[in-house]
Formats: sequence, C-alpha cells, structure tokens
Amino acid sequence: SNLTKKEAEPESHKKTIRFDTKNQISYPMKISFVELRPYVGQQNTYYSRTATLAQRNIIRGQFLTGTDASTKFYRTWNVKKNVWGVEINGLRHVVTPTAAYLYKHRPTFSSSHLNAFDTIDSLANAHKIALGLENKLQTKRKGVSVDLLRTLVSSDFALKENPSKGGFGPVNSDVEFKPADWLQFKGDASYDHYNDRADSVNLEAYINGKDQWNFGIGRRWNRGGDDQITTEWNYKINPKWRFKVYDRFTVNHGGLREEDYILTRDLHD
Repeated sequence: SNLTKKEAEPESHKKTIRFDTKNQISYPMKISFVELRPYVGQQNTYYSRTATLAQRNIIRGQFLTGTDASTKFYRTWNVKKNVWGVEINGLRHVVTPTAAYLYKHRPTFSSSHLNAFDTIDSLANAHKIALGLENKLQTKRKGVSVDLLRTLVSSDFALKENPSKGGFGPVNSDVEFKPADWLQFKGDASYDHYNDRADSVNLEAYINGKDQWNFGIGRRWNRGGDDQITTEWNYKINPKWRFKVYDRFTVNHGGLREEDYILTRDLHD
C-alpha cells in the first residue's frame, strides 16, 4: 500500500509505503466430539516512514498463537406446516458452543510511533478467550436446507496480560430470522454488564421482490450517539443497470442527515 493523508497544514502530511503479511500454520483435529484448531503465526509489516522522521525503513513483527474449539448438538422434528406464510418442512435445532483462545505478543514497534491509517497500524498485545453460543433452527425449502432462525451470544474474557480491563467484556447478541424467501429480519445488540445497560441496538428488515428489487428499513441506536432510521431501495432496471436510493434520518434532532442516489452499470463482458 502507498498511503497518504493530507492535513490542512502542509507540514502535517503523513505518508508511507507499507507491506503487510500475516502467516499462520494450523492443525485441525478432533478429540472425541470436540473439534480443535491450534495455530501459530507471525505478522510482519514494513514501513518506509513512521511518525518520527528519523525512523525509516522499519519492520514491525508480532507473534500470535491460539486454538479454536467447537462442537455441535442437534435434534430433529418431523413437522410440516405453513403458518402465516412461514413454510416449514421438518425442523432441525443445532446448538454450537465455541471457545477461542488467543495470545498476541506485544509488537516489536509501538503503534504510538506510527501514523494511523487503519487497523493494521494499531496492533497491540492481546490475551483473551472468546466464548460464543450459536443456536439455529433449520428447515427445508425446495429441497434445500435454510436457516429459519439464527441467534448468537458472545463475549470476550480478558486474561491477565490483556491491556484492557480483565474479566468479561460486553455481551454481544445477533439475531437473524427469515420466515420466507422474500422477508428477512436482522438485529444485534451490545450489553454492558458492568453498568447494567445497553450500549447499542440495531434492527433491520428486508423485503425482496425476487431478483427485481428489494427494500430495507433499519433503526440504529448507540448510547451517546444519534438515534437513526435508515431506508434503502434497490431496483434492477435490466441485467446491466441498477438503481439505489439510500436515506438516513436522525430521530433525536430530526431531519434528513444523508441521502444517496446511485446508478450502477455492470461492465462485465
């Protein structure tokens, strides 16, 4: 990457040539009913310039290791119903608990001495366990297995060497509900259990008009930020041309904050 960030003052211009590579070796295995994937890796990044002009042509390295563990439990029911347009041809409930251990050593060159362009420039040490519990309700439509309902609850447990506060972090939850091929609901939330409050809640609904058009509406709320409503409409004029309209409204302050009109031409031969 050849990166440049121009500020209002010429002497504040930031630039560097960056080459980043991340290599990992893993060995998937299965012990009894638990699937494991231990791995070890190294991330190295070359910078032609840093935030300090005297430090040039440096290579930053970071060692990382960990293992992913998961298993599945499921049960099936021979149910065939059509309730309010929701077609059910058999049900399967799949429960997938996961645990991912991660250790990242402190980078050989501190991020505070780099110009921040993106997340690659802000690497830090980490030592944590990510825990998750996924539930799926699956059914068959036209002979193909589909996810009718999916929920995921996850949280990170920071160990002693992790730079952030130890113990469990925010509890994150994701929900996807697809009652029909033309209708889908999505939602996610983050809960701060230390202060017993929600930090963010996002809700979205999508209606698909087969391959011709789709419409989406969402509500996005963040503590300390704006409470917003978003709408999006996509229309396929023909195989080469598509049209999209996007609007974003603020609930707290009222009024339209953003609107986009996008015309897309597919140049594929």
